Amino acid sequence: MLIHALYLFKHSQQGDRELRFSLRSLEKAAPWVGKVWVFGDRPAWLGEDKAIVEHVPHEYIARANRWNLPLRNQFLSLFAASLIPGLSEEFLFFADDYILLQPIGQADLCRVRVLEDLSQTKNRGQGVWKASLWRTYDTLQRLGYGGLNFEVHVPQFYTRKRIWEAYCDLRDYVSEDRFFGLLCHTAILNHALKQEPGMELVWISAEGRKTGFHGKSPSSEEVRRQCEGKTFLNFDDNAWGGGLEQFLEQRFPERSRFERAESEVCAVAAPTWLAKRPDAGTGPITLDAGQLTEAFAKAISSRGQMSPPQYLRVLLEIFRRGPCNLLVIGAGRDTELYVRANAGGRTVVLERQQEWIERIGSLGCEVIAVQYGTRLDRPPLDPCQPPDGVPPELLQLNWDIVLVDGPEGNRQESPGRQQSIYLASLVARGGTTVFLHDWNRPAEQRFAAKYLKPVDERCAGQQTLAVFQYPK
Repeated sequence: MLIHALYLFKHSQQGDRELRFSLRSLEKAAPWVGKVWVFGDRPAWLGEDKAIVEHVPHEYIARANRWNLPLRNQFLSLFAASLIPGLSEEFLFFADDYILLQPIGQADLCRVRVLEDLSQTKNRGQGVWKASLWRTYDTLQRLGYGGLNFEVHVPQFYTRKRIWEAYCDLRDYVSEDRFFGLLCHTAILNHALKQEPGMELVWISAEGRKTGFHGKSPSSEEVRRQCEGKTFLNFDDNAWGGGLEQFLEQRFPERSRFERAESEVCAVAAPTWLAKRPDAGTGPITLDAGQLTEAFAKAISSRGQMSPPQYLRVLLEIFRRGPCNLLVIGAGRDTELYVRANAGGRTVVLERQQEWIERIGSLGCEVIAVQYGTRLDRPPLDPCQPPDGVPPELLQLNWDIVLVDGPEGNRQESPGRQQSIYLASLVARGGTTVFLHDWNRPAEQRFAAKYLKPVDERCAGQQTLAVFQYPK
């Protein structure tokens, strides 16, 4: 029987890269899946061949109902998605943080997997999600259903009939709120188990084929070691980082048939003049238009970084100066864009994480490993000093552009950017342009006010990019 895969999808803070890797793993491990459906947001890079992948927005199904949009509750979203015309009667539920590590057959993957018997659990735990789980359990018990936990965070097998019948019987307990109401998998599959007492179950703990990372970002070596011999990988937002991403890029380097080529994505998003830098092809400069446009596409597909207008503002400055001396503080998926744009110039990148140092080492720029002595949950340095590892000669160079986009400053345990902003103030001279990303955060504004000149410009939209021009 033809089996489809269904993703309930919301744009991620990582530029939807998790979904890319999930789809690549699906294609590699389960090529027998007939079609992929993406219900919700649409990634910019999703393919256009509707025979193999199709996007369906919430609005398409919700027009027959009076639901508030976007749909936030997973039970309600799965019920709505099960109404999609063309979705196979039997299908696999996927999420963007589900990765298949090994080839797996249809009969094996299309089994219902269960985590635990909640009636045997003594400690209910704390937190919003745990409260939702136990609210679901208590409601199901009161209504005469079983108390198994089906929130396994691996692909789950469904039939449209099971979802329909569960929704019809339990709709009074289904909420539009994300966390209130019944948890999707536990409610639907306990309902199905009552209707089909002989339904085969696979206890995921006894199976021993799943691994996962939650709460903190692992190193690439930890990921490789823990994934060895496993079939299923799952992770949360806090686990996403250089180590996990590096592992996935090495494991699934090739674009899947569900994706458009980077150049096709760029044709939608990038301006036509992007590859037409005035000095392209002259003198010793080797500017590759294809590489530059692909790097632009990669950068703008990474949510949580800069917006396209902000990247264009930085590129305009590089093109106006280029080739130039460019200092980038903090590596990321957009580092390649700056290196390509400054072809023929000198680009130096300061980075603290070894994974990123290794990843950008092949771009042809200079990479310097540095360390920071600050944390946002501790008092700032007084007096401040440059990051450890900055060579003295770097302070003497005439920098045309300084871009501050690191280190991390989004959590209390993060280093924050006191030292990187201070370093920018030390190297900024007459004619230097300083860009500071994440200007909207209080810490960045406080340290910029202390060490830099008054801001000259705030770029685009939420104004998260500040520009400081030092006149000659």
